Amino acid sequence: MLWLVGGVVSTLFGLVVLCLVLMLPSVRGLGKKNGKFNIDGRVVVVTGAGNGIGKELCRAIASRFKGCTVYMIDRDVDKLEEAKQMVEKQGRETCTRVFAHPCDITVLEDFSRVCMDIKSSAGKRGEHVSLLVNNAGTVYGRTWDDLTISEFENSLRLGPLCHFASYKLFLADMLKANDGMVVTIGSLMSLLPGSKLVEYCTSKAGVLALHDAMRLEVGKSSSDGVHFLSVLPYAVDTGMFRGAFEADSLWLTRRLFPFLETCLVVDRVVVGIVDKEYSIVLPWILTFAPYIVRVLPIPVFEWCLSLMGARDGMDTLRGI
Repeated sequence: MLWLVGGVVSTLFGLVVLCLVLMLPSVRGLGKKNGKFNIDGRVVVVTGAGNGIGKELCRAIASRFKGCTVYMIDRDVDKLEEAKQMVEKQGRETCTRVFAHPCDITVLEDFSRVCMDIKSSAGKRGEHVSLLVNNAGTVYGRTWDDLTISEFENSLRLGPLCHFASYKLFLADMLKANDGMVVTIGSLMSLLPGSKLVEYCTSKAGVLALHDAMRLEVGKSSSDGVHFLSVLPYAVDTGMFRGAFEADSLWLTRRLFPFLETCLVVDRVVVGIVDKEYSIVLPWILTFAPYIVRVLPIPVFEWCLSLMGARDGMDTLRGI
């Protein structure tokens, strides 16, 4: 009985907070640093650039900002080359230089070699990587007993291990120049778990924890010119979650929480970069959802997750 009373009280509290969120759209981005981040002329590195958010972000940078040098990294050679050609076409009027580096970044030795090549290439021009976007990710969509240990390890390599490797390789130059930004494309599922997403939720949670710890540690130094931005979207229509939430029983979930359009996510990320925001949750109405539901009793918490499709949403997954 006590848990039920606590659930009602917590739910009412959550509704009050939600009303405040709806009344205050300015909470989007959870704060900003002073000033703007000028993307013109930046040396940009984007992982997972062969499709989805990575490809569209490269396209947006090439078409909207002048004189950038964009390094695109992806393991799919064909998709990467196709994306490179599209970005080059978009960047002709802005004089954007585009380089493609095919690489399976889960092989850390290969990833480190590619990053060193990029550092060397930029260094020869007297530049440094000043915008790092860690975006690569994958999902298997299997139950824990069907998921192999090697697949789980691969997800961790693609997540926090590769992110930390990129920090080791690029962050020192940013700190030396007191100029740069690290963008972590995470997931709302790092805070709101889902069934058949064990490896994905774990990897994204590690990525977010690493990002926050790095921001805190770097913030202790006098290098206030280096900024960290985390992006936590709900499911995005990139193809990775194709087929998810299609069960007839999840019709309400699809109405309440439709997949986010990739182009709209990218537009929001660009705004967040320029405005030097600290964190973006998409859709913004869910900004406080992970923290509100955490104060609920577990049965109520899991009911809320089920409403969002966390229990059954992946049963119909087809993927890319």
